[in-house]
Amino acid sequence: MTTIEKINLISGKIQQLLHKQQDMIGQNQALQAMLEQQKALLLQEQEENSRLRADLTITQRELERRTLVEGDLKIKVSELEVQVESLRNGSGSMDKATREAMEKQLDHYIKEIDKCIALLSQ
Repeated sequence: MTTIEKINLISGKIQQLLHKQQDMIGQNQALQAMLEQQKALLLQEQEENSRLRADLTITQRELERRTLVEGDLKIKVSELEVQVESLRNGSGSMDKATREAMEKQLDHYIKEIDKCIALLSQ
């Protein structure tokens, strides 16, 4: 093999290596672009996750508040039911109109409290 043939062979191999290098640069750029897209998606997901956590905290606090209110209302309903029953059992000392007015008012309170409980349960 002559020197010129050797030089041509080496030149061809250098060209092949340069072509492979260009391919690798292109692949690297494509991978970098994909990496940037994934980073952007991750950031969006993290922001959404933070927003959802904040919403969850607010919802949990509201649930706790409603649970406390519901418990208080249930106690009031029980107390009013005891009062109504007491009035029904011991109403001999009241006149009929006063007793009926009081029962009507107590029944109204019970219905209002039941409505509140229903709203809180939603």
